[in-house]
Parts: sequence; C-alpha cells; structure tokens
Amino acid sequence: MKVRKAVIPAAGLGTRLFPATKIVKKEFFPIIDTNEVAKPVIQLNVEEALSAGIEEIAIIIQPDDEPLFQSYFSDLSNHLYPRFIKTEQQVQLLEALKEMGQRITYIPQAVQEGFGHAVYCAREWVAGEPFLLILGDHLFCSTVEISCAKQLINIYEKYGHTVSGVDQTHVSRLKLFGTVTGSWIEQAQGLFLISHLYEKPDAAYAQEHLMMPGLPSDIYFCFFGMHVFSYAIFEMLEYQIKHNIREKGEFQLTSAQERLRKYEGKYYGLEIRGKRFDMGVPLEYKKTISLFGAAISR
Repeated sequence: MKVRKAVIPAAGLGTRLFPATKIVKKEFFPIIDTNEVAKPVIQLNVEEALSAGIEEIAIIIQPDDEPLFQSYFSDLSNHLYPRFIKTEQQVQLLEALKEMGQRITYIPQAVQEGFGHAVYCAREWVAGEPFLLILGDHLFCSTVEISCAKQLINIYEKYGHTVSGVDQTHVSRLKLFGTVTGSWIEQAQGLFLISHLYEKPDAAYAQEHLMMPGLPSDIYFCFFGMHVFSYAIFEMLEYQIKHNIREKGEFQLTSAQERLRKYEGKYYGLEIRGKRFDMGVPLEYKKTISLFGAAISR
C-alpha cells in the first residue's frame, strides 16, 4: 500500500531548551541548510516528508499554537514582506512555503499525555492508511541519493509491514533512545526483523537482551526518530489509553510498538544511510547548527 501521509508531533513544551522556548517553540529554532538558507526545524521536517513523495502532512500541536504555524506556512500577505523579499530566491522560498501550507493539517493535542498520546491524536486524520512518523525535534540528512524518509517508505511498500529507522549508537547514549535487536534479513542493506525493543535501557539490560549480531559489543541499534507504521499502531495505542497503561505517568509509543510487533508478527528495522540530529537538548542543537548543512548530500 502506498504511503501518502506523514505525521509530525510538535506539541512538546521544549523544557530542556528553556528559557529560549519560553518565547520560541523548539520547532521554530533556526538552522542553516546547505544552500545557506535559514529555516526553522519544522520546515526542514516537512521538506523531508515531501522528498519521500508524501502528499499530506499532519502536525500535532498545542491547541493555542495553530495561529503561529499558520502564520509561517500560510499567511503570506504580511505587509513587511516587501522590505525583505528582494531576490528571486526569496520569492521562490515564499512560494514554497505556500505550497507546503496547502498540504498541512493541524491537529491539537488538548492535554499533554505523552508521545504515544500525541501520535494517537492523528488517528481520525490518518483514516486507515499507513503513515510516516517523523519526530518534530529531530533533523535528518541522507548520505545517499534518496532521503532518509524515502528509504523507509521503500521498505514498507515492498514488504507491507511496519518499519522503523535505526542507527548505530554507543552504549553510553542508550539512556536517550529506544533500542532494538533482531535477526538479519539483508545485512548488507541494513534490513532485519525486530525481535525485541526497549525504551532507554541501561547498559546491563542492553548487554543481556539487546545486542545485535555483527555489531561491536559497545554498539547498539537505536531508533532514528522516523518510522512507517501500519494503521494498527492506533489500536495498540487505544488499548493503552483505554486501560490507562502509562510509563512515568504518560502514554508512550515504544510499548505500543512492542505490542504491534507481537500483533502483526513482523516488524522491520532498517539501518538508515544518513545522519540524525537531536534538536531536543542544548548541546545537540549546538552540534546541529555546526554540522547540519555540511551533512546534507542529496
């Protein structure tokens, strides 16, 4: 089945980037791309989705934030524009924002109930289709000709089952990410079947349960921040919400993914040929500012 839709959660409070996030949402923090154009994180994620052939995008937002997003992607009549829209490139950039805005739907997350709950808010909009999920506080740079998102979509459309992007991560950083292991299908292509996944394990748990054949003993596969889910993920999330199954007080996505793996019988992992930048913490944002533009190769 063709993957036409993408969901980008952007309703987080950005507490780790306080006090800057008191006035600017982290999804609007600026990044300089390879063309020396300053763009907010959310635009780069929308571009990532569109690069993979996505037709419609839902952004999960806080209820009061829609005017902010609308003003960026859709309100192109600001009386100040003539003062800084002076080149053909700037005209083209403004037109590109208009085209993006026509593809975007905004879905409010009325209460902050966790990442899994944020994804669940898109259930009606997704309407029975598979969908691409992109974390709103990550950025992605492919190191091959096709985008990171397209790499994942190609696997889903070939095999017809949920697939999560992963990348190699040192044991010292496992506390930041969901971690997976499994059995290889095409090791040269980085494709495997996931047999176990766990959110932010400690080193002892990872060593006992999550080591991946073929990787060094201190390296693990962690989620890349990008997935293509079958619609059944919403059934797993609904079960957790209905039965009030929480972790640290919130509804999480990773446990729903494990439930989905068992339910569907097949859940693929793909080592992405690309780089991930985590925008959610100050030091990683600092690295992103320095390295993002240079990392893009497509």
